[in-house]
Amino acid sequence: MKEILIINPVSTEYFNKLTIDYLQDKKLKENRIFAVNTKDGPDSIETFEDEIKAGPFILKLVEDNKDKFDAIIINCFADPVINAAREISHIPIIGPGQASMAAAMCLAKKFAIISIYKKSGPWGELQAKQAGTSSMLVYSTGIEVPVLELEKDPDRTKTEIIREASFAIEKKGAEVIILGCTGMAPIAQAIKEELGITVIEPMLTALKTAEMLLQI
Repeated sequence: MKEILIINPVSTEYFNKLTIDYLQDKKLKENRIFAVNTKDGPDSIETFEDEIKAGPFILKLVEDNKDKFDAIIINCFADPVINAAREISHIPIIGPGQASMAAAMCLAKKFAIISIYKKSGPWGELQAKQAGTSSMLVYSTGIEVPVLELEKDPDRTKTEIIREASFAIEKKGAEVIILGCTGMAPIAQAIKEELGITVIEPMLTALKTAEMLLQI
C-alpha cells in the first residue's frame, strides 16, 4: 500500500473534498490518498504573483510531510514551486502540468491547452517550453472563467471549453486537448464525450503518474 498526499496550493478548503470525491474511485484500490490545502496564501492560483505568494506555504507542507507519504502531488496545473519542492524532498513530487504534457507526448504529435483566462495562454506556452514539448503545443488559451467560478455554471464552463477545443482541433490540428486547470476535473468526462478525442484531465493524470512511479 502506498500513501499519496495531494496538496491543494490554495487557502480554499473546498478543493480538498472535491479532490477526494473525484479521485477516490479512480486510484488503485491498494493505495490511500489524502488532501490538504495551504490554509494561508491565495484563494486560487491564476497569476505568477499568486504562485509566488503560495510558494512558501506549499514548501512548508512538503517539508512537513515528505517523510510521512510515498509521493506528493501539488494539485495545480501551473506546477507551483515544483522544482523547489523536489529539491527539498526525496520522494516523487508530481506536477499536473508536467504530467499532462508527458502524457500528451505519448499520445499525439500536436496538443492544445485550454485554461481559465486568455492571458493563461503564454503561461501554458512557457510550461510547454520547460517540459520540452513546445514544438507539439499548437494552441494555448483560456475561457475567461475564474477558478472559483468553474463549478458555479458548469454548463457555461463546458460550452466555453468545447468551443476553444473545437477551434484547436479544426483550425490548429490538435489531436489531444489538455485541460489547463485541475478545477475543471468534474466536467472532464462530459467534455471528452462531446469532443470524441482524448482529453487529458491533469488531476487524474498526476495521480496515475504518481502511482506508476511508485511501482517502478
